[in-house]
Amino acid sequence: MINGIIAHWQENRGNWLLAMAVAVCVLASISFYLGWLPEIRLRPPAETRRVVASRGAGVVAVTVITPKPPPGTRPRIIVGLLEPYGRLAPATSFLFREELELPANGVLTAVFPSVPVGDYAAVAFVDRNQNGRLDFQENGNPSEPFRLSFSAADPPEDQLHLSEAAFAVERGQPVVLTLDFTQPVHTGSPTAPDASSN
Repeated sequence: MINGIIAHWQENRGNWLLAMAVAVCVLASISFYLGWLPEIRLRPPAETRRVVASRGAGVVAVTVITPKPPPGTRPRIIVGLLEPYGRLAPATSFLFREELELPANGVLTAVFPSVPVGDYAAVAFVDRNQNGRLDFQENGNPSEPFRLSFSAADPPEDQLHLSEAAFAVERGQPVVLTLDFTQPVHTGSPTAPDASSN
């Protein structure tokens, strides 16, 4: 029986097939070892949402009001939309994000044109150390000035809960929000950009 299998293998050029398989394995091993394999990257969630947002999308405009920055400084303000779940924390990631330079009058607007229908929370913060993220103290409070999209009439006692800052985006309905840094915040975070944020 084994002789029959060997004869059948030789008739069908099995040795060539085996040699090709070994060559492919050797080449794949070498290319993996030398790092020749192409890097495959998946789209981040925010970009995927933008692609999917062609239908059933709304516009969100977030106006940020701060005290006028000191002359000669150009603080960076980061405005983003988040999923309205849990608390604002270092691991919180943006679904949509804009990084803008604060003008001399202290007022700017970030526009997100293709936001899929759903619930979101908006956040704005002054990126004092230019690292592109909201920094936190050891006690869990942000160490940089920030604002979430709460109702100005009834802000919650703990202003880090994203569910309290939720708003709905509906198809074709623009959402206009104002995040005001001139009003105090309950967590004790500083409220104004300072000279160190240029």
